[in-house]
Amino acid sequence: MHDIWQIKLLLNMKIFMWQLMRDKIHSERACVCSELFFSSFLI
Repeated sequence: MHDIWQIKLLLNMKIFMWQLMRDKIHSERACVCSELFFSSFLI
């Protein structure tokens, strides 16, 4: 079950990052958001 959770989380993060990369208008803001997003995961 734990492995399935990790796979789902990774897929969600990939989709999330793909959406941020695709969004050119808010790319700068998205970069800051993604940094905060990942730093919150590391803590």
